[in-house]
Amino acid sequence: MVNSFNHFRALAIIFIVAGHSLSLFRDMAASELGLIFKNLVFGGTILFVFISGFLYHHVFYKKTSYFDFMIKKIRNVFFPYLFFSFFPIAFYIYFSKDINSGFYLPNGLGFFNQYVVPYFKYLLTGRFLTAYWFIPFVILLFSLSPIYDLFIKLDIRKKAFYLILLFFVSILMHRPIENINTLQSYIYFIPVYLFGITCSIYRDFIYDKLQGKELFVLFVVLVISSFQVFTGHVGSYHKAPLVFTTIDLMFIQKIFMCLFFMVLFHRYEDYNNKLIDLIAATSFSVYFIHPFFIVLLGKLDALTGFQSGYFFIIFVSALMFICVAIAFIVKYCIPKYSRFLTGF
Repeated sequence: MVNSFNHFRALAIIFIVAGHSLSLFRDMAASELGLIFKNLVFGGTILFVFISGFLYHHVFYKKTSYFDFMIKKIRNVFFPYLFFSFFPIAFYIYFSKDINSGFYLPNGLGFFNQYVVPYFKYLLTGRFLTAYWFIPFVILLFSLSPIYDLFIKLDIRKKAFYLILLFFVSILMHRPIENINTLQSYIYFIPVYLFGITCSIYRDFIYDKLQGKELFVLFVVLVISSFQVFTGHVGSYHKAPLVFTTIDLMFIQKIFMCLFFMVLFHRYEDYNNKLIDLIAATSFSVYFIHPFFIVLLGKLDALTGFQSGYFFIIFVSALMFICVAIAFIVKYCIPKYSRFLTGF
């Protein structure tokens, strides 16, 4: 069972890297088909959260104590986050490179207000580097695991009620502006995590009902992605939590995509591939490492003139290779401490 979700996790991190890489390829494929493709690639975080929920129930629930579960997450996620975040945050604070308006207090207010307060504001929001908002959110997600244990014990009708209710909240609320509101991110993504848990509990029923119908589920995904383009929207939906604008079609699209890949990869449960396993195992390391390259190349405007779809595929493949290689090299050089540094 976990083997198929190894495949899924490997694909999910590729989606995430590809989605962030699209910021370097703004001129690529401006046609309707290109915009549909972009909508399919964007929003990969939902896949990642769904997988985490599924694996929480399948791997950790009743098999690992809350203390051991959190120790593992602190070691594999929080410590690497501290390691990778220190120098970027120190750079922004020391050189007064305020990338987020309102984060710094005026000079002359003392060391604490000038350096310590901004440091913790960056650390608690992740707003110092592309994609790092996810780490404070996911640490909050993991820390509230006892709530999910209560959800697991509910009967199916109550599970369905809470899921549907939370789905509507997420669809109407959307993701936070600039992903800066960790609490809003939690409320938005929590039904995805619970949906992953639910799919693990009732996985046999889902496989039985959807096996052989993957193309129909994929068709729904394509229709929603196309409708997003038709309504003039590309990418994820962001806004203030209590302002009503429109329905978050990306959320709905990615929920169906989760089901599609869950059922599709179940067909290959017995298939093993060392490269796929390595990508899956280094997924958090790749998440930590890839933003540095994207931010650097974006600052240098290095990909101007290389805006084709073919180069996009080459770029994402090369970036994945470099990030996995870095994680593997660190693991090889300092095997006892690599998890504290890169999460692998």
